[in-house]
Amino acid sequence: MNVVLFTIGSAGDLYPFLAIAQDLQRRGHRSTVVANDYFRPLVEKAGVDFIGLGTREEYDAALRVPDLWSPKRGFEVLVRHAVLPRMRPTYEIASGFPLRDTILVASPLMLGARIAQERLGLPLVTVVLQPSVFWSLEAPPLLASLPMPGWAPLALKRLMMRAIDRFTLDPLFLDSVNALRGELGLSKTRHIYTRWAMSPQKVLGFFPEWFAPVQSDWPAQIGLPGFVRLDGSAKDELPGGLRDFLQAGNAPVVITPGTAMAHGEAFFREAMHAVLSLGLRAVLLTPHSEQLPKRLPDDIIQVDYAPFNRVFPKASAVIHHGGIGTCAQALAAGVPQLVVPQAFDQPDNGARLENLGVAEAIPAKAAGRRRIAVSLERLMKDTEVSTACRRHSERIDFGESLRIACDEIESLKA
Repeated sequence: MNVVLFTIGSAGDLYPFLAIAQDLQRRGHRSTVVANDYFRPLVEKAGVDFIGLGTREEYDAALRVPDLWSPKRGFEVLVRHAVLPRMRPTYEIASGFPLRDTILVASPLMLGARIAQERLGLPLVTVVLQPSVFWSLEAPPLLASLPMPGWAPLALKRLMMRAIDRFTLDPLFLDSVNALRGELGLSKTRHIYTRWAMSPQKVLGFFPEWFAPVQSDWPAQIGLPGFVRLDGSAKDELPGGLRDFLQAGNAPVVITPGTAMAHGEAFFREAMHAVLSLGLRAVLLTPHSEQLPKRLPDDIIQVDYAPFNRVFPKASAVIHHGGIGTCAQALAAGVPQLVVPQAFDQPDNGARLENLGVAEAIPAKAAGRRRIAVSLERLMKDTEVSTACRRHSERIDFGESLRIACDEIESLKA
């Protein structure tokens, strides 16, 4: 069986798909990951076939667009500059695989895979990494760009949802999607993001129900295997300088805005000052060192990359952006989290962590050094927070979640 996995976004978006690809190969299937060529070395090193979709230069250029991280305009920038240009190539790649022996596994933003499912009859599993993707009246996601207050009466929420879908979301997608559909002999469609983009056959949410309970107005074909993590090999150790730093003093605070954030100067500056004011040490995780001062204090170290499953368990707390992969890894490590969300799913993820009692979320505009310091100190000293961190850490089994997810994918072909 061929399993073709399509994903878009940062490394955090890629990792669960690569984990699935590796496990399916261990089961005797052929896996192919389709992503931006920036990730070719990572995927091929993992022993998985790779097809490039977009150039490394395009990926680097997209990260430099400031509006990508705008709470109001970020989603529009992503759709116009990354999602729609990759729709036709995605369909063409999918159509090149044998129809009788292929399953597509794709993010809901890989619209060409959904068209291939409809036009060619290829089985499709939609993989949703973030619960905020599900457009729900029962439990509206917390999105900075599309506010939908949970306290509002049902009739008002329904009216707001219809207005957002008709006047904000569909205008981004309709012309491009229906133009390609017309070329392929398919009729026009609508409600692209809120309804159509999900596979009618199977949808998998890569998070547990205790993190985001299934709502009655989510897709009926949904399953929740739980958080899926790409585990590094035994050789994927901490960088030498970081290893020495960790051994030289108390457990540090890990600070990271995600691998894709190239505009985090203010985030790092305020977080560093807050940590130092509390007499703590810090590890800065970012491949974009130009965001940082040229010289760092002795109690702070920067590294381009370190596997979260190695470094988070050695941390006293994590200050991060609220990306779903980072949330899951910090939950597994059982450490307090201070979330400074910027855009996309991050506010919703932060709110869910707060509800679990393991974190506090501070809006980016309010995340000054004093606010960060007060919140961080409270999180680290609160025994209820530490108890909640341990409790939820024990609930995570990445290996079991991966097994269930692959079983679900295999069952579609059966």
